[in-house]
Amino acid sequence: MDGRPRVWPARVLLAAWVALLAVMLVADPSWVPAMLLAATAAAAAVPAVLGALSGARLQARISTPGQVPKGAAADCTLSVANESALPVWRMRVPVIVGNPVTGEQTTLSLDAALPPHGTASVPFHVQSSRCGSLSVRCECAWP
Repeated sequence: MDGRPRVWPARVLLAAWVALLAVMLVADPSWVPAMLLAATAAAAAVPAVLGALSGARLQARISTPGQVPKGAAADCTLSVANESALPVWRMRVPVIVGNPVTGEQTTLSLDAALPPHGTASVPFHVQSSRCGSLSVRCECAWP
């Protein structure tokens, strides 16, 4: 999984709802199905617009310790800043931990909520049982 929330069931339900309303509009050309179709379109557009407005102004940074003894856990922190005037109620940040020596790779999913013009810090731990260095990076955050 690439860290994105699973939205396909919601998309399938929305498509079925729009198809049902279109059939109702053809079968009964009154104002009720037309108003329901318009309300559905408006309700579907609101999260996309709000996500675009708030997501464009997020910054994430990972703090890691310099060196850790073999077998010990490294205490890391994900710091996220929201420079938008809109809050982010739930944001999922995929953090990829990899060992370049062994090729092992693990994805952690960290959740945070951010107030407008606020910050949040999420502590997490990484550990490898083998020698080598660990790389820790985050990918695009998904509000």
